[in-house]
Amino acid sequence: MEGLPSEEALGRLRTGLVIQGQRTLPAQARAIADPGWPERDPPIRVRQSIPTSWLELELREGRNRQVRRMTAAVGLPTLRLLRVAIDLMDGGPPLNLEGLAPGEWRPVDDDEQRRLQSLLQSGRGGRAGGGSCFWHASRSRTRQADPPETGMPWSTDSTSRAPTTAS
Repeated sequence: MEGLPSEEALGRLRTGLVIQGQRTLPAQARAIADPGWPERDPPIRVRQSIPTSWLELELREGRNRQVRRMTAAVGLPTLRLLRVAIDLMDGGPPLNLEGLAPGEWRPVDDDEQRRLQSLLQSGRGGRAGGGSCFWHASRSRTRQADPPETGMPWSTDSTSRAPTTAS
């Protein structure tokens, strides 16, 4: 993200903000060291006089462009988004997106398929989500259309509208 996060900005993210007339749920937010991910292609604009930093956000909801709007509201515009995990909040481990390159996807395993189906049948899933997302500011990892002969892939496509972390 553009700028260095203050404790005040992190505190506002942690308590929730009013975005487009609605308060967001509290998020877990912390500044992190540069994770060393490859530079984005095409590169992001560089301003010599404005430092950049990384932020990790754990959201409990997923509104359209929520991370970008939240970081902008505290004066820290998002430059890159990277979703690193999706927590279904069912007591199981988060869906792991580690190792997926931008545009890459993988099918869910049998256990993930069972958990996702259970979430949809419980009424907690669907458009509103029901799980948290862990974001690092970079390219986002998101669900794309199901490819042929596989089920429910997860991808690192940067055009996602799903929740993400901000840099």
